[in-house]
Amino acid sequence: MEPYQFSNLGYIIDDVPLDLITVLKNKADNLKSNFLVGKEYNQKLAGNIQHEYDLKDLIPTFTPYLIELGKFYKQTFPYNPRFTSKSTIVLKDLWINFQKKHEFNPIHKHTGLFSFVIWLDIPYDIEQEIKLGPGNKSNNSLSGHFEFTYINSLGDLVTMPIPADKKFNGKICLFPSGMCHTVYPFYTSDDYRITISGNLKFSDQI
Repeated sequence: MEPYQFSNLGYIIDDVPLDLITVLKNKADNLKSNFLVGKEYNQKLAGNIQHEYDLKDLIPTFTPYLIELGKFYKQTFPYNPRFTSKSTIVLKDLWINFQKKHEFNPIHKHTGLFSFVIWLDIPYDIEQEIKLGPGNKSNNSLSGHFEFTYINSLGDLVTMPIPADKKFNGKICLFPSGMCHTVYPFYTSDDYRITISGNLKFSDQI
């Protein structure tokens, strides 16, 4: 017997270099102390989140690292039909979310080739969210989770929840931009869940 697996895509998780995390923390601290200085980005996003701000000024700083992640993804999952372009990959946009208790990101997808989320500061433990959230009697408690939704090789709609909590601070998740994803509300902290996201595109897509 020889097992074979249908080709499919995935996602990658990496630890963001400390110098880049420091840049993001300084930017987040400045914005959090005075949201009025930030350029609102809400109108371009699906999030049911009050505080979302443009970080385009940081694109040159983050481009080299994110391009390397994109190259690694292409090598790891080479069968994506969108990889046919010979153009260079560029970081098109970058923004920051300050998500409060009860706020959420409904299921959505992005444009481009790759999208990513950097978990800068998640203020809760997922075990407490599952235990104390409103779904604590459910067979699928998802408070505070990040979740992908996709169609498998049988055509079934399936989900892949990621229990992103304090243990994920400083990590990045890179995935295909067309992959639907959701961020569920959290309930056990009054602090902000701070994340950074953006999209990588081929230069001829801009």
